[in-house]
Amino acid sequence: MRLVFATVVFHILCIITFTIIYNYLSYSSFSNFEKNRPQNILDWISLSVTIQSGVGYSEHYPSSNAAKCCTIVQQSLLIFVNVFMIYFIVILDKERNIISRLF
Repeated sequence: MRLVFATVVFHILCIITFTIIYNYLSYSSFSNFEKNRPQNILDWISLSVTIQSGVGYSEHYPSSNAAKCCTIVQQSLLIFVNVFMIYFIVILDKERNIISRLF
């Protein structure tokens, strides 16, 4: 249970961190499909949650190399965390099965 809680906290921290980064890069590094609408913090929270959940891009997309690198880093973190989480769950399940067979 601690592993699941730690993973959830990690994802929330990633969302907050990347929201701050996207907000900082927002005016020069991102484009959106609605050119007339001003961008606000909810747009960057939405983008960060969309990427962190594995869905992809929202209505905003990176247009500079810095923004592209940030989205690649966030997507890579998501992949690594999910792979390690699945790996640890499988390993822990196998260990529990081995221990239960011994007793």
